[in-house]
Amino acid sequence: MFNIQPNTRNVPHVDGNYHTICYLKVNNVLFCEQPTQADSDYTCSDTEMDTDSQTDHKKVNPSYLHLSLCKPLYLRKQFIDSFLENLRGSLQHLKPFYLLLENKVSICANENQNRYFAVSLVDKTCRDNTILPIIDLVDKVVCSFGFDKYYSQRKPHVSLASTRDISLVLNELYKAVQPSEEVYSSNYWTNLDQYLSKYENLVPDSSNYYNATSVNYTFDFEAAQVQQERTSEQDKICIYIDEIHVLVGSRDHTIKLN
Repeated sequence: MFNIQPNTRNVPHVDGNYHTICYLKVNNVLFCEQPTQADSDYTCSDTEMDTDSQTDHKKVNPSYLHLSLCKPLYLRKQFIDSFLENLRGSLQHLKPFYLLLENKVSICANENQNRYFAVSLVDKTCRDNTILPIIDLVDKVVCSFGFDKYYSQRKPHVSLASTRDISLVLNELYKAVQPSEEVYSSNYWTNLDQYLSKYENLVPDSSNYYNATSVNYTFDFEAAQVQQERTSEQDKICIYIDEIHVLVGSRDHTIKLN
């Protein structure tokens, strides 16, 4: 049995700061029949957005997954309106498009290497031709307000589940693999299904692989298998996108694409 523990913030709470993220909304039903709570590039407690009073909390709707278009940032109240106005001016001219996701699970780590995520990566062609250009537009606005650009590895993804540090297990599974962009990098482990069978043969030692993590979210693999059978002839998961969302505190703002 896995030890379930509460999450902790990567960024301390500061009164007057509003957690902000620009993202694409993805319906959970595309991945499993039962909604699953999922993280992306920030912890669960980071998704507990402060309301105007900053005394209550509201979690992102677990019926939806999301694809982040920027790093989480923290806006002061006086900058919120101008930030949203600049984002709308940069993004509302975009046309609706199809988001293509890989029909397989990869593992990625956050920048602090203390949290790991099961993710579906954006298809390379869609990533290079559609998503990264949008991220570049968002970056220009984000940087103009003094915040950091998107992650240096620039691998947008939809997160399906999250857990704490599993680096011991992953390093053991991939120890015979030469690091490459396709298979393994410092923050990403792909083609995971090829290596999962090795997990049963891992012998617990002083590092204790089996107790190296705690599970905080559960992905319905049985439902996912049903969905995979339905889409067995498809190489990609295809999602129609006609709006971009900006979550500021507990308020979700929508930018309609023309």
